Amino acid sequence: MEKNTIDEATAISWISAWRAKPVAGIKAYFIPIADLAGLMKDTKCIGVRAYLAFGGIAPNQPEAKLLFVDVDSSAPNGKDMIGNGIYDFTKPCPTYCDVNSPIYKLDRSVQYPVVPGKTISIQTAVDWATNWQATPDNSVKAYFILKEVIQQLLLNSNSIGVRAYLGWGTSDPKVGPEAKLMLVSVEGDIKTGGTDNVGKGIFDFTKPCPAYCDTTSSLLTLQR
Repeated sequence: MEKNTIDEATAISWISAWRAKPVAGIKAYFIPIADLAGLMKDTKCIGVRAYLAFGGIAPNQPEAKLLFVDVDSSAPNGKDMIGNGIYDFTKPCPTYCDVNSPIYKLDRSVQYPVVPGKTISIQTAVDWATNWQATPDNSVKAYFILKEVIQQLLLNSNSIGVRAYLGWGTSDPKVGPEAKLMLVSVEGDIKTGGTDNVGKGIFDFTKPCPAYCDTTSSLLTLQR
């Protein structure tokens, strides 16, 4: 297997554990640069899907996870490329947090210019995070993330990874609110959880499953 990956049976076990009992209080996930670097090498890849899971390699130390797989365009909502690897090694918040981040503190007063591209303002991000923490959507199984969003995040040469904050909202008044993953670049010391660089942009445009799913994927059906 590729470095930082787990096998399909383990992935299904962890995803099953999450769906049986979603973890309360999860605000975000830290994704190391090593995970992101291993993804999207396939030229057919249009993005990645992040499945919510609960488990761990270390005995008696399970934790909330995001498991990542490449996605191609061979199905209407993208098809999971499980053969390319199922990537692990995310860290949940709590406990792996930037406690000074305005998104963590839900502080709308901080002002940052909106970075061009698929980004949102800090005020919008805080509103969506607040909505999620008040009423988490436990029906969500996964999120699709566009390749170009991850590529833009990785342009920051100081980045040690990405933090994905859970949210609930919409950028389009014609479309109802939906579950979100809001992505920010993280810098600093990986041992302490790093520091969110919100000034580099807060990226939106993830799509939740349901309804943006690969209905044939074993990671959705939990059938090998």
